[in-house]
Amino acid sequence: MPVEEKRVRLTVCKEGKRALDSFLKSIDAYNKNCAVVLCLFSGEKMKVYCAQQSLAQLAMTLQDSGEIIYHVGMLAGSLNNRGVFLPSLELGWELIKANTISGRNVVVLEGDEAKEFIFGRTVELVSEMNWEEGKAVAVINEQGEFLGWGKIRGKRIIPVVDIGSYVRYKD
Repeated sequence: MPVEEKRVRLTVCKEGKRALDSFLKSIDAYNKNCAVVLCLFSGEKMKVYCAQQSLAQLAMTLQDSGEIIYHVGMLAGSLNNRGVFLPSLELGWELIKANTISGRNVVVLEGDEAKEFIFGRTVELVSEMNWEEGKAVAVINEQGEFLGWGKIRGKRIIPVVDIGSYVRYKD
């Protein structure tokens, strides 16, 4: 077994649940498909997963029998070593698809704006809406497709993670 695999450990964790719940509350959203919050510790990163009860039990049973679990359920996000929660694209897709996020925390970008955002570039907001400074928002295009997460800075939206990130960065 490679050395780095020995440190991978899946657990039910309160810290991950608190971080996820806090993030969801900050954007007026809820995730009805998250019965159990599991965390996977690997190096300095903690990945936070949502799973149904039966899947969580199966994963824990497999782990207890010696299997190494790398992913279970839906990746909700990750916590860095400073405790900052970074939501995943998977969480955004789920919230938008299920329509469980408040409209005031969703920014709709059109054409070239959407393209700039998924290229990882800051976008000027032309909307008259008064956005809360530093607020995390879900970003979608005109067709309602989830493009990523952004932060509001004045009249601009700064990409935090977007669907183009996979092309630009490695994990």
